[in-house]
Amino acid sequence: MHRIETRHSLCVEADQMKMMRRGVAKIVRFRKRTVAQSAVCTIVMMCLQEKKEIVSEETTINVFFTNDCHCTVSVALTIVYGIPIISLCTELQQKIIHEVETMTPFIVERVHLFVQRLVMSTTEDGKQNA
Repeated sequence: MHRIETRHSLCVEADQMKMMRRGVAKIVRFRKRTVAQSAVCTIVMMCLQEKKEIVSEETTINVFFTNDCHCTVSVALTIVYGIPIISLCTELQQKIIHEVETMTPFIVERVHLFVQRLVMSTTEDGKQNA
């Protein structure tokens, strides 16, 4: 099984240090994206590209790893107006978990999907229809 190495020179917040002392898993946040984070982000974007209801250009993805190869994925989405949001998000969560766990050695603990904006339908050239 692959292991994620953490660099001790990076800052860990004070409350995270307190959590470590209490035996809670350490959350590591890097200033730059690591190879592992980039790989998970790429897989998530592949899952989102399959959905025409999502404007992928306005999507933001964050991946947080704990020290035991578990990760949490947070995605801020822009969705086309009129789509059933709950069913779309449920389907996306399951798809992201399945794809990340199939293609990497990581275990996805949670997938947080945030709908940041609703837009009218877009045309093929990326312009919005009113």
